[in-house]
Amino acid sequence: MNCPELLARTNETWDAMNTEGDMVINLGDNLTAENKDWLFTVCDSTKDENITICELHECVIYVENVWRLENCPHAFPQVKCEFE
Repeated sequence: MNCPELLARTNETWDAMNTEGDMVINLGDNLTAENKDWLFTVCDSTKDENITICELHECVIYVENVWRLENCPHAFPQVKCEFE
């Protein structure tokens, strides 16, 4: 995935998970227990149980880079994308 695709994935994920329509994904959003556990463990970099869209974007990039390392370490360099 390239940066525009990763930004689109961030926005799609945000729209699906920010069910309260506020500025954070938190425990009040309608998430499955599995999604909550994974999301707050991997994506909540501030550990405040509020995931901002910037934290989510960093997480999407992290997941992409983990996939690249595990599946194609010599074919794809690590991706770095700023949130716009």
